[in-house]
Order: sequence, then C-alpha cells, then structure tokens
Amino acid sequence: KIKRWQPLLRRLRFHLHLHLHLYLLVSLVVVLLMGSAQGSDSLDNCITNLSEILSQEGPLSTSDLTTRREYILCPNTVFATGVGTVQGDITGGQYPLVVRSNAVVKCGADGKSTNNCVITSGQYAIFLNTYAFFGDQHMHNVEFHGLTIQNMMHNGDVPIIIRQNKGSVKFVDLVYRNNAAAPGF
Repeated sequence: KIKRWQPLLRRLRFHLHLHLHLYLLVSLVVVLLMGSAQGSDSLDNCITNLSEILSQEGPLSTSDLTTRREYILCPNTVFATGVGTVQGDITGGQYPLVVRSNAVVKCGADGKSTNNCVITSGQYAIFLNTYAFFGDQHMHNVEFHGLTIQNMMHNGDVPIIIRQNKGSVKFVDLVYRNNAAAPGF
C-alpha cells in the first residue's frame, strides 16, 4: 500500500519545496524593498531648519523625555541661526539647536562631519538651557554627532551654551572653525 502512495508523496514534497522556495524568495524581495525604502525615507525626512527640532521638543511631556529621540540633519546643508530678542524670539535666522533629555542630533544618517552640516552666522549654534525654554531642571543623554560650527561671531557670545544643573552632553566628531567669543570664555 505504501508503494502506491510514494509517487504522490514525491510530487507533494516537490510542490511543497517549490512553494517554500518561492515564499522565501518573495519574502526576501519584500524585506529588501522595505529596507531600501526606509533608508531613503530617513534622508527624505531629514531636517533642513533647526527650528523644526525646537517645535518637536517643546510639546513633549516629562514622561516623553525618557524615550530616545533621533534628529537627522540633511547633509550638505547650511543652518544659519538668528539672534535672540528680549522677548525670546529669534530674528534673522533659525533657532539654534535646542533639545531636551535623550535627544540625539546627527549630521546625516551616520552622523559624520564629512556630511557637511554647518551651523553658522547667528548668536548661538547650540543652546542647552532647557530650563529657560521648558522648565527642565536636568538634561541627560544628549548627543550631537558630526556637526560643524563655524563663523559664529555675534557680539562675543559663546556659540555653545550649556546651562543645566545636572546632566550629560556628548559631542562626537564636532568641527569648530573660525568662531569668536568674548574674552574670558
């Protein structure tokens, strides 16, 4: 009786193998297409104006600050920051980089300075005084990767301001070129 079923079993096994191989091939193609779409998406949605980061960081609640957030700056972009007014606005350019705890800012997807994200011309490039903006007492796990800060020479102000009670800020592959600050800084 078994011999009678063997040809049928062989054909069934062949069809199962064929369907399995076809399924695996289609699955691989789908994964590859999704991966390439996500890779291009990250640069399609990269940030071209530093004020966008402030507008995303502002509405976050304190509980949201425990979640790691990553901001990708568009490669080969010049970010011209403005000058702060007494009212707290910025004129003549974008807001500087203003982030809260657990934020990572990267130049391009890989965060390399060779991607050429240049912050220039304003009063501040990075302003880490989240108490002034949001009332946060501390800032933890903040990272900046691959930024170039250059030609920041507004009235002797320091291009990077860090005014927090406690916290940790990490700068990786930072290029600091042709900047000026008041004597004593």
